[in-house]
This record gives sequence, C-alpha cells and structure tokens, in this order.
Amino acid sequence: MASPGPRRSPSRPSPAVYRRRRLVVALLAVLLVVILWWIGSSLIGMITADEPEQTPAGADSSDDPSPSDPPSGSPSREASDSPSGESSGDSSGESSGSPADDGGCAASDVVVRASTDAEEYTVQEAPVLQMEVENTGEESCTLDLGTAEQEYSITHAGEEVFTTAQCEFEETSLPTELVPDEPESARLTWPRADSSVDCAEPDASLPGGAYELRISVSGISSDPHEFTLAGAE
Repeated sequence: MASPGPRRSPSRPSPAVYRRRRLVVALLAVLLVVILWWIGSSLIGMITADEPEQTPAGADSSDDPSPSDPPSGSPSREASDSPSGESSGDSSGESSGSPADDGGCAASDVVVRASTDAEEYTVQEAPVLQMEVENTGEESCTLDLGTAEQEYSITHAGEEVFTTAQCEFEETSLPTELVPDEPESARLTWPRADSSVDCAEPDASLPGGAYELRISVSGISSDPHEFTLAGAE
C-alpha cells in the first residue's frame, strides 16, 4: 500500500485581494452611514412639519403709521426776535384754565401784544405790524404760533379795513415751546391795502386818521394798538 504524498498548505490571498476586500468594506460602511443619516433627516423633517409656526412674544403685526410731513414752504410773515415800538397793552384771552395734559398753554397764561414800528406814518410809508406772545405762567408750555393761527386786523372809525383772514397767505403750523418771561415775536408789513379788494395793492383812497391794530394767536387776542396814517392830499 502506497503511502500518501505530502499535503500542500492552502495558499494565502495576495495583497491585491486584501486591498479589494478592504475597499469593499469601506464603501459598505460609508453607504450605511448615508442611509442612517437620510432616515434621521426624514424623521426630523416630519416632526418639524407637524409643529405650528409660532410668533415671538411681544411682536406686533401692524405697522406703525408714518408721521405726517411738515408743512412745506416758509411763512409769508417776517420773523423778528426783538420788535421795536410800544405795546398797546396785554390780553390774556377770555378763557382760562390750567395747562393741558399734553403740555399745551392755558389761555390765561398767555399774553398777546400788538404794536407797530412807529406811531405815525406818512403817505409813502407802510406800517410794520408787530406781534409779541409771552407765557406769564410758571411752567413752559406749547402754543401753535404758525401763520394758520395768526390774524392781524386793522380798523378805522369802527370799520374793518384790513384782515389777514381775507388774504391768501401760506398757512403753516408751528407748535412752539413758550418759556416763562421769554416772549416770541413776529412781524408783518401792511402795504396800506384794503383786504376786501386786494391784500397787496396799496389803496390810495384810505383816509388819514387813527387806526387800530388787533392781533390774535390760537384764539388769544391782544388789546387794540392805535397808530396814525396821513391821508392823501
């Protein structure tokens, strides 16, 4: 009986085979990670989609109204810090009361004074009408001194000759803080016109004599101030 020959040991894979196997394992691992990530993302997206959208606390869905634009243009009257001429007197208005909650002036705390830059005028001279507004109260307050709230009125022998209420001045609003004992002033040149006919054209037929000026601001009137015009010869 013949004896068996020598046994051969199994051959070991080559290095190239090992590299291919490791590459396959690495690709499978990457593929597994991608699959798990996709599944997790899908679950999170489904949960998030079910939750209602929330508005942050304290948020207001309405828009704030934009402030209105200030009046355009400039007042037709000339501003003056220190008008000359004597005051015809003081007036605190007919109404009285304490300052409003919004800081507005009470009529009883406001004095309006009317004056002119001279006491007598020749035929060629145009009177300059002067307004002074003073807060006689103890605290600062606000009053509208705009042209829309001003009225200059001139009378002669009890008849109204001129009033800015009949003229087409550009009306503006000018809320102004009145500090106690610090008057605000303005002026207007009167071209010796009859406002019922024309506010700018001088009226040569105006008679000479005594005229009275009154000024009101935001409903608060001055005492009358008297001045004299020379009449046409």
